[in-house]
Amino acid sequence: MPSDLVPTIRTNGSGTDTTFLVSAFNQSFVDSLEWSFWVKLSFNPSTGNFARIYICSNSENLENPLNGYYIALGYNGNDRITLVKQDGTLHTPLLVGSVADLNKSTNILRIKVKRYDDGTWKIYSDETGNTNYSLEGQIMDNSFTSSNYLGIFNQYTSSNATNFYFDEFYAGPVVIDTIKPSIISAKVINSFDLAITYSEAMNNSIFDHNNYLADHGLGNPTSVTEDPNNSNIVHLSWMPNPILDDTIYSLAISNVTDIAGNLLDTSIIFALHFPKAYDVLINEIMADPDPPVALPPYEYIELYNPNPFPINLENWKIKISTTTRIIGNVNISPNGFLILCNQNATQDFENLPQHCQTYGFSSFSISNSGADITLYSPDDNVISFAAFKDTWYQDPLKSQGGYSVEMIDPSNPCAGDNNWRASNSFYGGTPGQINSIYGTNPDNIRPEILRAIIQNSNTLLILFTEPLDSVTALNVNNYTFDPLLSISQIKGNEPFYDKITIIFNELIDSNTIYTVYFNDSITDCVGNQLPMQSSARFAFGKIPEPYDIVINEILHDPIGNNTPFVELYNRSSKILDLKYCILANVDSIYNLDNKKSIAPAGFPIFPGEYIVLSKDKKEVLAQYYTPNPKNFIDMSLPNITKDSNTIVLALTNDTIIDMVKYYLTYHDPLLLSTDGVSLERVNPNRPSNESSNWHSAASSVGYATPAYKNSQYSDDLYTDEITIEPAYFSPDNDGFQDLLDICFNFKNPGYHVSITIFNLVGQPVRHILSQEYVGTQACYSWDGKDDDNKRCDFGWYIVYVSAFNTSADKIEFKKAISLNIRK
Repeated sequence: MPSDLVPTIRTNGSGTDTTFLVSAFNQSFVDSLEWSFWVKLSFNPSTGNFARIYICSNSENLENPLNGYYIALGYNGNDRITLVKQDGTLHTPLLVGSVADLNKSTNILRIKVKRYDDGTWKIYSDETGNTNYSLEGQIMDNSFTSSNYLGIFNQYTSSNATNFYFDEFYAGPVVIDTIKPSIISAKVINSFDLAITYSEAMNNSIFDHNNYLADHGLGNPTSVTEDPNNSNIVHLSWMPNPILDDTIYSLAISNVTDIAGNLLDTSIIFALHFPKAYDVLINEIMADPDPPVALPPYEYIELYNPNPFPINLENWKIKISTTTRIIGNVNISPNGFLILCNQNATQDFENLPQHCQTYGFSSFSISNSGADITLYSPDDNVISFAAFKDTWYQDPLKSQGGYSVEMIDPSNPCAGDNNWRASNSFYGGTPGQINSIYGTNPDNIRPEILRAIIQNSNTLLILFTEPLDSVTALNVNNYTFDPLLSISQIKGNEPFYDKITIIFNELIDSNTIYTVYFNDSITDCVGNQLPMQSSARFAFGKIPEPYDIVINEILHDPIGNNTPFVELYNRSSKILDLKYCILANVDSIYNLDNKKSIAPAGFPIFPGEYIVLSKDKKEVLAQYYTPNPKNFIDMSLPNITKDSNTIVLALTNDTIIDMVKYYLTYHDPLLLSTDGVSLERVNPNRPSNESSNWHSAASSVGYATPAYKNSQYSDDLYTDEITIEPAYFSPDNDGFQDLLDICFNFKNPGYHVSITIFNLVGQPVRHILSQEYVGTQACYSWDGKDDDNKRCDFGWYIVYVSAFNTSADKIEFKKAISLNIRK
C-alpha cells in the first residue's frame, strides 16, 4: 500500500464505460527491463469489469489495434494474473499465473514483471500489496522487442466505475536487489516435514539438503522440494527420522541465496506441537479506536504466544460475534505478539516503534459494546476466548474510545472482567508489547455449582460459577445421580463451558427430588478443583399458586447508581419454578405494566429458599454480605423508585402471586438516610401490604439481608428475651469462657439498643452499643476490656441493656456478672 494510504490513480467514471491512461515509454528490449506497480480492485474481476496494465505498446491509443504486451487482471473472467500479447486485434494469453487468486471482493496486489535480454519473461506477485513476491511463472517470447508507450486500460460497469486504484509504477532497467532474503515462517507439517517460506524468490541453493542442519540428532533433511503452489516455499523432510513432540529444534540455514545472489546465513527454531487450549491467548482488544489517543485509528486484537517456541497459525480461525475469519500462513514468535486487524492497517502497526507483527483481513470489526471472541485451531478446538463487554474498561472515560482493554495476568486466561482492564498506556494501548497493566492476578478460587435445572423430560442443565476445563467437564464419569440416572450424552456451551447439558437414557420422574454428585476432578481452566463432595438438587418445579412465593425484601433506594433488588421467598412446601413467573408494576387502574421475565430457561426454588432478583448481582455482593451467593438472578427489573411503587410477582398469564405497594415511610423514622437500606418483610405469613409487616433492615447486618433470613424477621410466637451468659467468665485466652455473650430476641422489629458495662461503684467502663439500630435477633460480646482497650480488673460488673422503638416500646435489663482471671 502507498505509504500515505492514498493511491495516486483512481477511476472516476459514472456509468458503464472504458477508460485508459497512457505515458510515453520509448525503450528498446536490447537490455533486461523491469516493471512493477501496486493495484487495488474493489470487486471480483469479470468479463465486464477488468484491468489491463500495458507494459509496452506501439500505440498511444489503448482502445485501438496495437502491438504490445499487458498484464490482465480478469482476462476473459479468469481469476489469475495473466500475461497477454496483443498483435493488432488478436489477444493471446502467454502465461497464466499460479499464485494470486482474484476471486475476491477486494484484491490488493503488487506485481513485478521482468523481461530478460534473451526474451524470458517472469511474473511475480504479492497478494498483500507488499514486496514479498512469489513467482507466478515464466515464459519466453520475442514477438515485440521495443516499446513506445505504457498505460492502464479499464473496463467497468456503473457499480464499479470508481473501484480501480493504482500507484507506485516503475518501468526501466532491472532493479538490482541488494536486500538479503529472510525467513517469513517455518511450519511443521507433520512428524517428518517442515515448510519454510522465504521472503522472496530464491535460487536453486535452497534445494541442497546440506544447507540445512537441525540439532537434537535430527541432522540434515533427507529431501528438499518446492511447494507446488508457491515457489517461495520449500518442504524439508527428515523421513524416516521423526521430529519429536514438544522438542524445540534449532535449524541452521547456510549458503542459500536469492536470485540476485544475496546470501542468507541464519538459524530458526521450530517445534512439533499439537495445539491445545491457551497455547495462544487473546491478550488485548481495541474495539473503539475513535477518538484515537496515539495509535493508528483501527480496531485490533492482539494474540500472545506464551511458549518458548513459535506457533504457526495457518488455517486457525478467529470468530468475532458470528463472523469467522481464517488466518493465513503466519508464525507467532516465542513469547511474541501478533496483531489481527484490517489489511489497510497493517503497515501503520508495522511502522510503530515496536514494529508489530501483523495479519490483515479484508474486513475487521468489533462491536464497541462487546463481542464474544474465540480463537480456534485448524481442527476447531477452542484455544482462547474472551467474552468482551464494554464494562471491562472499568473506567468511564476510557470506555468512550481510544483505549484498548488488556489482560492483566496471562496465566489466568478465563477470569473475564476480573482479569481485564482499560490500558494505562499513554498511547491508548500496547499492540505488540507487554501489556501496560501486566501483573500477577492468580485465580485461587474453586469453581462451584450454581444450580441444576431440568430442561425437559430427559435433559438437565448444570450452571457453574466460572468457565471449566472442557476435558474434565465433559467426562461422564465425573457425574453420579441419586436416584440412578445414566448419561446418554454430555455437552458444554463452547467456548466457555460454564454450562453443561446432560441428556439421560431414562426419563426424569416428575415426583422425585434428585441429587447430582460431582467428582472433584472437575476443574476450572487453570486447574482449581471443585470442592469435595459437591452436589446439587434438582426436580421438576411446579407452577406457583398465589402466595406460594412472596416478595420478602426490597432495596428501593440503592447507593448511587447501584442496582436495586427484590428478594423472593418460597413459603410453601413445594418445589416451584420461576420460569413461569414475571416481575411487574401496575398502571393507574392496576393492570400489570412493565412486565419482566425472571428466568425463561428455568430456575427451581425449593421450600424455604430465598432468591434475589437484580440487574447485576456483582454490585449487590460487593455491598452486602450473603451466605448464599448462588441464589441470585440477573434480570431486567421493572421500575423500582425511591419514594413509593407497586411491585407484582405474577405468572406469565398475569395471575398475581404476590403484590406489594411500598412507601418510604415504612422505614424507621430515626434513620438519617435510607440510602442503601432495604425494606424487610417482618413475617412472610402476614399480609403483604400491612405497613407494620415492613421495616428497615438492621445496621448490625449492613442494612440488607439478600438471599437469607431477614434481620427484622419475627415469628408471632416470639417474646422479648435478653440473655447474658456465662455468669462467670475469664478473658485469659485459654479457650474457655473467654467472652461474655449478650443476646436478645425481640418480638417486634425496629429496636435501638444500648449496652453498657458498669463497675460496682456505678462508673461506666465499656460502651458496647449506643442506640444501635438492630434486628429482632442479635448477639454481642464483651472481651473484658474497657473503652481504652485495657483489661478490666477482676470482680463483679453490671451489664445494663436498654432498648426502645418508634412505637414507644421500651425494654430495660440488668444483670451482675463476674470477671475472673485464671492463674
